[in-house]
Amino acid sequence: MILMAVPMLMMIVRMRGVRCRDESGGIGSSGTQRNVQAALRSHRHEPDGNEAAQQQRRQNQRERDRLHAQRRSAGDPQCFRDAHSAPGIEAAHYTAPMRLRHLCLCMGLSLLLLPSLARADLLREINEERADGCGGRKGISVPVRANPKLDQIARRVAQGQAIREAMHEVAYRPVKSSLIRLSGWLTESSIAHSIGKQFCASLIDPSMKELGIYRKGNAVWIVMAQPLSAPAPRDANAVSRRVLDLTNAARSEGRLCGSDYFPAAGPLTLSPALYEAALEHSRDMSRRNYFEHKGRDGSQPADRVTRTGYRWRVVGENLAAGITTPEETVEGWISSPHHCANLMDGRFTQMGVAYAVDETADMAIYWTQVFALPR
Repeated sequence: MILMAVPMLMMIVRMRGVRCRDESGGIGSSGTQRNVQAALRSHRHEPDGNEAAQQQRRQNQRERDRLHAQRRSAGDPQCFRDAHSAPGIEAAHYTAPMRLRHLCLCMGLSLLLLPSLARADLLREINEERADGCGGRKGISVPVRANPKLDQIARRVAQGQAIREAMHEVAYRPVKSSLIRLSGWLTESSIAHSIGKQFCASLIDPSMKELGIYRKGNAVWIVMAQPLSAPAPRDANAVSRRVLDLTNAARSEGRLCGSDYFPAAGPLTLSPALYEAALEHSRDMSRRNYFEHKGRDGSQPADRVTRTGYRWRVVGENLAAGITTPEETVEGWISSPHHCANLMDGRFTQMGVAYAVDETADMAIYWTQVFALPR
């Protein structure tokens, strides 16, 4: 649309240039018509046979000629110099320069707004395609929204920068993202249809909530992303309770963890000491930017539980990173055989869970779930 809109704008500019010439020699634009008609009506109200009126008209004509002569000597634009050739359009003559300045301002604003308007059109087409569905899959009603940082990332990628590096420099932290590049003589509608055909999974993924666009020539770069929306520290108690509920719901039914079957297990309760051990490790991983059970001080899960004063018989630990909700976190643990085995272990009776967020770390959010059987 950008490539098509520029010629259209130039056509409008040329038409308005013609209007400027019409204004000087006759009734061209609607604004000029109104001015001329007002002047003509005032002239019509003058009696034709009145000598005083005729003398006044001759005096007015001499005054107009004098004013036009002054403007010609002052170097007025040609489109205003010959206004006297169309009697009775003084009002148009004097107001035309202001209209020209207004026209120039509008032209400048139009040029500045073209990319934004084109992005808005493309965003609308993409959301319509998203709502319609693709690849035989049902669409979703939740639209993606534009994000200026993703626009910058798309531009940087178009200039040859790696998307991960671009996101780091722009300080945008996604949970996941998808990069789309299309080229050819593309309209907004054809771009949206191409995304539906080639990138359907990303298009109708409800977690993909933000989008950035960059166009250059006949190519377009689009970045779709799931923004990081981590729970706030003040929500820690509610999040712990939610993870506990989801964990106990999973334990209430027997299930396969990989190839091993685990029968239903009793419900767990929250332990403040196990929460403290979980929070210590989550904070350490986020601050030191790593993701493993062994702490940077060499500690293992049992060591961290012992440091809290908790006396245990059996200890287990699950980790997760880059996931922003309790639901996705527990679902991920259930889907992984080893994490599922910890979660379904009937020996455990207590748990603690905590998360820590640092957007400068690779995974941004780090989860730790600690299980134990007390002595």
